[in-house]
Amino acid sequence: FCAPPPHEDPDSPNARQNLSINCRSLALPASSPNTIPRNLPQQTKMKLSLPVIALVLALSTSSHAQLLDLDLTATLGATTSVTANTEATITYGLAALSATLVITTDADADVKLSAVSTVSADLPQGHSALAFGAGAGFKLEVSGGSAVSAKLTTPPLSVAAQALITSDGQVGCFRYDAAAQSYTQVDIESYSADTGSITVELPMEGTYVFAALDASVAVAVPVFVKLGEARATVAGETRSFAYQSGLQIGLKTQTDNAITVTRTESDASNPPAGKIGLGFVLDIELDKEETIEGTFEVAYDASAVAAKGIAESSLKLMFQREAGGAWEEPDSVSVDVTAKVIVATTSHFSKWTAFGDASGDGSDGPTGHDGGSGSGSDGGDANGSGSGSGSGSGSGSGAGVGVGVGVSVGEADEEQDASSSAPVRPTGSLSLALLATLSASLLLPRSF
Repeated sequence: FCAPPPHEDPDSPNARQNLSINCRSLALPASSPNTIPRNLPQQTKMKLSLPVIALVLALSTSSHAQLLDLDLTATLGATTSVTANTEATITYGLAALSATLVITTDADADVKLSAVSTVSADLPQGHSALAFGAGAGFKLEVSGGSAVSAKLTTPPLSVAAQALITSDGQVGCFRYDAAAQSYTQVDIESYSADTGSITVELPMEGTYVFAALDASVAVAVPVFVKLGEARATVAGETRSFAYQSGLQIGLKTQTDNAITVTRTESDASNPPAGKIGLGFVLDIELDKEETIEGTFEVAYDASAVAAKGIAESSLKLMFQREAGGAWEEPDSVSVDVTAKVIVATTSHFSKWTAFGDASGDGSDGPTGHDGGSGSGSDGGDANGSGSGSGSGSGSGSGAGVGVGVGVSVGEADEEQDASSSAPVRPTGSLSLALLATLSASLLLPRSF
C-alpha cells in the first residue's frame, strides 16, 4: 500500500490524485495512520468472505461425493451401486490380477460384472479362445438404468493365451448373443504385450469373450456399432456391421465412404394402403451419396407382430426415396419366420421400415369339427328292421361347421296284431353321441 504526503489530508482530492505518484514503499508500519486498509469497511470484508466459505464447502462436499463413486472395489459376480451420470471406476480382484470397469449410467443403477467360463456356440472360424485363468470372458449386467459408456480392462491373459498372440495375429473381442447363437465383433482399444491385459469399450450389456485371430483363415464377423456412430468403408471392400435392436448391414461402396444409422421408435408416416407398420424407422445415411451393394437383416419380435395384428409371413422392408414420399419395395425382400428376421438387398440407403398385412386378410378360419357317426337301432317288433349311418366334417375360411346324423327307421308290416289294440308305429333312434356333437357344432361361432 502507498501513503499520501504527510502534510495533505488523506481524503482530499489532491491527495488521492498524487497517491500513485508518491508511492515510495510497499512496506509501511502496521500502526501507520495513513494506510489505505483502514478505510475499508469491516462489513465489506465480511460480505466478501461468505461466498468464499460457501464455495469451499461446496467443493469439499462435491469432491467427497465423487470419491465415493469414482473409486470402488468389488468382487466378480457381486452387485455394485453407482450414481447417475457419474463416471465410476470399479476394481475387481487384487493388484496386477484385477479387472477394471469404468462405467457411466443414465440413472442410479446396480452394476454386476461376472466371469464367463464357456459359451455354448463355437467361435467363428479362424479364432482361438483366449483365457483369463479359468475364465473365457465377462458378462456385464446393469439394472435400474442403462450404460452410457463402459470400458473394461481385463486381468492378464494366461501364459498359454499370450503365446497365441503373435506378430501376425490379432486380438479380438466378440459379443455373444445366446438367443441367436451368434457373435458380433467389438473393436479392441488396446492390448498390452507387457501386462497381457486387453482394454475394450463395451457397447452395451451382454456377454463378451476374447480370441486370437488367424487372419489367413478367419471368416468375417460383423463389427458391433452403436446407433448414431459413423463407420468408415473402403472402396471395393465388403463391410458388415451389427447394431442394437437386431440390425445387421453389409455393404460394398465404390469409394471410401462412411455409414451412419439412427433408429426412431415411432410409426412410419404415410403408410401404404392396407399396411400396418412395425413401429420403427431406420435412417441409413452415407457421407457421400453413391450406388452401393447392400444387404441387411432386421430382427423382429413375433409377440410384438402378433400384438399389432400383423400376419408374420407378410412382413416386408420398404424404403422412402425422399422424406414424405411413397414407400417402395427394395430389389429383393423376404422374411424368415423361423429365424424371425426380414432380409433385403438394395442399391441405396435412405429411410427404411417394415410393414405387414392385417392377420385376418386371407388367413384360414378354424377347422370344422367332425360331425360324428350314427347307426340305426332295430326297427321294432312288427317284422320291420332298418339301419342307418351318418358322418360329416367341415373346414373353411372363417369358420367351419360339420354335422353328421345317423338315423334309422324300421317300418312295420302293414298288418297289425289282432290282439293289439294299438297300431304298430314306426320307431326311430338318434345316436346320443351325435346329438352331443350336433349341439356343440351349432354352438360354434360363425363368421361371414
